[in-house]
Parts: sequence; structure tokens; C-alpha cells
Amino acid sequence: MPPRRAPLVACVIATVLLGASPLGATTSARSFAMPRSASAVVHALASTQVTRAADGPHADSLCWERDYSDAPGDAPIDATSYRLTYDCQSLTWRLAVSLTAPVQPAAFDSLAIEIDTDNDPGNGCVGFDVLAAGVFGPNNVPKGVLVATPTCDPNTWTTVGPAGFSAYGSGKELALSFSEHALADAPRLIWNAGVVPRDPEQPVDSLPDQGVVVAGEFLPATSAHDGYWLVDSAGGVHAYGNAGFHGDLGGHTLAQPIVSMARRTDRDGYWLLGRDGGVFTFGDAHFYGSTGALRLNRPVVSMAATSNCGGYWFVAADGGIFSFGNAHFYGSTGALHLNRPVVSMAATPTGRGYWLVASDGGIFAFGDAHFYGSTGALHLNRPIVGMEPTPSGHGYWLIASDGGIFAFGDAHFYGSTGGIHLVSPIVGMRRSPTGKGYRFVAADGGIFGFGDAAFLGGLGGGRPPSPIVAMG
Repeated sequence: MPPRRAPLVACVIATVLLGASPLGATTSARSFAMPRSASAVVHALASTQVTRAADGPHADSLCWERDYSDAPGDAPIDATSYRLTYDCQSLTWRLAVSLTAPVQPAAFDSLAIEIDTDNDPGNGCVGFDVLAAGVFGPNNVPKGVLVATPTCDPNTWTTVGPAGFSAYGSGKELALSFSEHALADAPRLIWNAGVVPRDPEQPVDSLPDQGVVVAGEFLPATSAHDGYWLVDSAGGVHAYGNAGFHGDLGGHTLAQPIVSMARRTDRDGYWLLGRDGGVFTFGDAHFYGSTGALRLNRPVVSMAATSNCGGYWFVAADGGIFSFGNAHFYGSTGALHLNRPVVSMAATPTGRGYWLVASDGGIFAFGDAHFYGSTGALHLNRPIVGMEPTPSGHGYWLIASDGGIFAFGDAHFYGSTGGIHLVSPIVGMRRSPTGKGYRFVAADGGIFGFGDAAFLGGLGGGRPPSPIVAMG
């Protein structure tokens, strides 16, 4: 019998970058608990269950991922790596396994995941309440099933939901996926997993990090409105976490590249802004006007929406302000000589004011926006590229292209990439919903999270067709 769960020891998920809060924890090693005598029951349940493939992860909405390397030669069906992912938009878990050789259905019993949904080691089968399994049925057709395991006696097991199971990559890749809802939306999940051979005398190739907590702090965080969009210069939108995709400009020819975006406060839509002041609306975001048909002294560089989403401003590089809908004009720097061009703007929480920031970190406050400090008198290693206010509006962060952070007012410092060599420059930032963390995005789509801002996905591993220009 495996040992009772030991106290949790914090670990770092492979894709969480540079100081983001740990989202998982490991326990002491726990052997695979599923009785080998249960094989026939699992196959029978998978065969009788009317299965439908669970939605797989979407390329642009993965919000949690963890990779495991597995030592070679430790089992007859030998895995080289495991990847566990969670898709926030489809609420789908997926375990993918890479094998050293193509799977042979005659020697394969199942890809199985034991799941403890209530953190009680005294119930279920050695504490595990649910078994997810992928098997090969008649004619070697892949089938998946979720099974309730109230005890270790397979005669007590029942089907609780479908699962998707597939073999691909010439049979060297296996994947098992299923809905979070099938786990009764449990807030905390502890997993064991393994590739089980048909011969009960042969060892199971188990997930290297046995007894891993995969969703302690994670699921509650993603059930909140935590997510973000990345927009590229061609108008492509990439949605992560709980940020829904409402459309983009992919496939359209633009007169000028996209330079900024703003989102509705209810997250049900967004605006994209072109360099010429052209405005493009998606979801519930309404069009209130643009400068697309006007000749501008300087190109526009940034936009912000009012608090009730009934209007928006955008700002040009000379600090000229253009207001539309119920966005009121509170002042500008359009008539002033600036040391450096304006690069970004942000609205106050009330919508009755805004800040402008120049590339040297000079701050210009209008309406009910207060001045809390700037870097205008400092020598910067790299120019400022964006700003983000705190939830209270009593402070703000400035971010430079090297990821250096400058915090003013009630904005706290949670970390930066100022001392790290970056492949691509930072182009924007977004605070977490709580204001106790923030994320940066680089031009290649790489994401850096600090404080309580978790990594929810990014494009850093594969460059976007066009450079990322903004984060919403």
C-alpha cells in the first residue's frame, strides 16, 4: 500500500517564468494504486460507455502546463516524457505521453490516471476517487472512460463520464483528455498516472512526479476573471486563460498596422486600434468613431476605454488626445514640445481622467488622474513602452522594453526582467485582477508573470506571424 500523503512541498511548474507563484506541489512518492486485477473491469466499462471525445486543448487557450521527463528503460512500455495541460476555455484536462517505441495494443492495457478529488486518503481506492483510463477496444479502437473508484474492489466501480483517448505520431504518442466538470469541479486534485502493460507481472511506467497536486491554487484562480489577450501588428488576437476569443483581423489587409487594444470591463469584447486611428470592434465592443479618414500630425500609439465602455480615447505620439462616445476630453500635450514621444495611456478607474507616459517615463496627468512620480529625470537603460494603473487608481507601474519596472504610488514591485537578456523586447504589460502581480509580453509573444499573475500561455516557443504589439 502506498504511504499516507506527506506534507506538501512547493514545486515550480516548468512553464511558469521568472518568479510567478508556484501552482503545484508534490507529495512523497506514491505507487500506482489501481489493482492490476481491475483491468477487465476498466475495459468493460470503456466498451459499454457511449463515449464522445472530450474537447482537446485549444492552441491559444492553454492556461496551465507541466512537463515531466521520464528515465528510459524503466518499464516494458517505456515513456520518455509526460505533459499535463489544462485548457481554461474548454475546461479540459489532457495527459499526453511520448513513448520510445510505437504502442503495441496486444501488450498494452491502459493509460491511466488516478485522481484524488477530496484530499482524503482514507476513502476511495487508497485515497483516489476517480480513475481516467484510455484503452484499445475491439479492432484496436481507442476508447476512454472516467470511473468512480469508491473502493479498491473493481466490482464497486461505475462509469461517471466520458474521456477522449487517442494514439498518434505513428503510435508513439498517447493522449487522454476529459472535462473538469466530470470531476465535480473539485478545487483540489492529486494525481498519479502511468502506462500500464497487459502483463500484470510487468511494472507500470509511472508519472515521474508521483502524487502531484495539479490544482491546489490553480483552479480557484482560473475560475476568476483571469486571462489576457495578445494582439499582433496584423490584427491577430490570441486569447489565454478565461479571456474569450471574439474575433480578429486575420486575413484582412490593413491600411496601417495595429498598435493597441482596449477591452470591455466585462471582458465580452475588445477594440483594436490602427496606427492611423482606425478602430475595429469585436464582441460587445461598439464603434464610437475613429480618425481613420483624417490626416494626423503624428500617428496614434495607444487607446483606453471608459469605465462603462461607452467610449474611448486614443493618444498620438505628440500627446494629442482624441475622444469618442462618452469619453470626455480632459487635456493633452498636443500643443507642447515634448522631450520624448508619448508611447502609452491609461484611464483612471472612474473614467474621469487619464495618464499619458512618454518614452523617457515622463508622466502627464489629466482629469482626476493624479501624479505619483515619473522617471523623466532619470537615465534609463531602455525606453518606457507602457504603463498600467493599480486597481485603486492611486498608483501605476511603468515598464521599459527590457522589462524594467518602476512602481509609483500604491503600486508594489513584484519583480522584473531588467537584468535578464531577452530574445525580444517587452512591448506591453497587464496587472492581475487583484493588483498583486503583473505580466509582461515580449514582441515574440513570450509571457513573464510576477506576483500572483500566473502564466496562462504565450507564443514565446513559436514566433507569431507578426510581432506582438499589445496586451489586453
